[in-house]
Order: sequence, then C-alpha cells, then structure tokens
Amino acid sequence: MDRKYAKKAPGHIQRLSDGTHVHLLETEQVGRLDRLFVGLQQYILGLRIFKWRSVPSGVANESSATNCFREKYGACEDIIHYGSSTSVRLHCRKKTYTQAKQLYAVKVFHHYSEWTISDALRSALRTVSCLDHPNIVQVLELLDDDRGEFCIVMEYCGAGDLHSMIVTSGKLVDIEANCFFKQLMRAISYIHDNGITHQNLSPKDVLLTVHGAVKVTHFTWAQESMQRGRGYPLASPHSLPYMPLEAISAQSSDPRAADIWAAALIYMTMKTGHLLWNRANEQDTEYKKYLSTRIDENGYPPIQRLSKVQSSYVIYAMLHPEPSRRLSADEVLRSEWVSRVIVCDAGSSGK
Repeated sequence: MDRKYAKKAPGHIQRLSDGTHVHLLETEQVGRLDRLFVGLQQYILGLRIFKWRSVPSGVANESSATNCFREKYGACEDIIHYGSSTSVRLHCRKKTYTQAKQLYAVKVFHHYSEWTISDALRSALRTVSCLDHPNIVQVLELLDDDRGEFCIVMEYCGAGDLHSMIVTSGKLVDIEANCFFKQLMRAISYIHDNGITHQNLSPKDVLLTVHGAVKVTHFTWAQESMQRGRGYPLASPHSLPYMPLEAISAQSSDPRAADIWAAALIYMTMKTGHLLWNRANEQDTEYKKYLSTRIDENGYPPIQRLSKVQSSYVIYAMLHPEPSRRLSADEVLRSEWVSRVIVCDAGSSGK
C-alpha cells in the first residue's frame, strides 16, 4: 500500500455553539460499472460452482429458502465489496405499509472458500454476535443463505469505512479525528474487558454511519485469547502496516497490546493523511527512524506536530516498542487528553 493518500479539503463536520459537533458524512455508493463487473464475476463463479458442487444438504427446497431469506432481509440491491473468498452485499427490505426501507449488510463466505468457515471461526463469530456496544457493528444473525453459503447479517453503516474517508478527504481536523479515536478506544476497551481481541485493526475495519458513529467490524480473527492462550493469527494484508513487530513475528502472549498499537497508528493516519510506515521492522526506513527519534529531545516529527502535547505523550505510550509498557485501553480513555475529548451524540448512541 502506498503511504501517501489523496488530499481534499474536509467539509463533513459542523461545530455547534454549545461546544459539541455533528458529522455530515455522505452515503457510500457503488458505481454502475462496478456493479456490472461484480455481477459478471458472480455469474462466472456461479457457473463454476454449479459444475462441481451439488445442492448443499438441508437446502432441498431452494425456492422456499430464497423466499425465507428475502422475507427477513430483502433482496440484494448492491455489492459493497467483492473479494476472493467473501463478498459484502447491501440488502434492502421495505417495511410493511410504509415507504421506509431497512438496510442490512450481509457478508457472504463463498462456496469455493469453504475451508475458511472453520469451527473456530464460527465460534468466534458467535461470541462477537453477543457483543452489545454502540461502537461495534451489531451482528443480527449467522445463517446459511439459499445457496448454502455462510452469511453474517449486520447493521448497515452508510458512510463506508475510515480508510475510504481518508483517501477521499486527506487528513482530518482535530475535532473529527479525536471524536473518531475516542469512539474507537471505547470499542477496544469494551472487547478487551470481555476477553476478546481484534488483532487485525486498520482503518478498513472502522465503519462510519452517516451521522459520524464509529463501528468496529471484521472480527474474523477475534479470539478469546486471554483465556485460551492462543497465538496471533495471520494478518490480512491491509492490516500489516498497523501491526507491531511482536504481532508480525508472533512473539507476544498478550494480543491486547497489538490492538493499542493499531489504534495509535489509525489516529496518526487520520491526522497525517498517510501511513507512518509500511511495516514495523528494521528494514523499513521510516519505522527505523521512529525507533531512533522517539527518545530524542526533538522526538519523531509526525507525532511532535500533533496540536496538543498531551496527545503526543499518549501516542508515544501507545506506540512503545515493548508491548508490556504500552497503555491499556482504559488508561488511554482516562488520560488527560482523551478524557476531555467531546464525542458527538451519534458516537455515544451508535446511530
């Protein structure tokens, strides 16, 4: 991934006279050509699957299953994301006797990647589906669709992910970045208190509602690791720049520290509009520069340029090379800087 993103003037936040603020985010849309291309991909893959795979057991009446799924979540109206093993589809169900629509995001695990739907993954997702926090995407149901593909039905976040927002807008102003960061830390604190770690956090895992509520998602690698003592899973490519060295080399017994590291880098990406480094190892020139300057009197320039001294102290402590010396999520929230950050009403309510 290129460390530099495009930069455009932000125009999606409004300060109110009482010191609070509201976010004015646009609804994410998928272009017509993208939909046609993805539709063609799905058609070709469907033909391949039909050639070698019989109808899954338990789906004898495909028409009935289709009707059942559509009655609950409506028809697919758009493709939010299409990947090699999963896709995310936008489903829309019209409410009875009204013109209102209910939108759902449905993550589908394709048949040809069935190996990814392990018992461990299902167990982790069942655990995540029980989480109840305004800054975590609500999982509504885990089920198989009419084609026998494993699906995760979630609430829909209309403004897309934080990565796309940064690519479009460039660096964010303090009031916006701080609001998103505090919401993110609240989510991390909550999952850590419940014995769960994300382990692959990046801006693509931070979804946004049109009103500015942060929603952490993509818990595919989430594990109750503190109780079970499991090691780190393999990282997804987009999260590697946000992982600490001990996570990449699987040399730490407490993955909570990796979530803290990732959250600090997500904040710095919001503030600078680009990645600080591509990977946390000695071969990365910028990361090596960070290690050598963080303890100098002048410090590491991108962190030193933060508008408040208190915020730079917290970010340095979250990005400590020794995982045992990093702040916990609760300590970050209690810090002088973060405790004074005002979160918008949408961020507090999750709307």
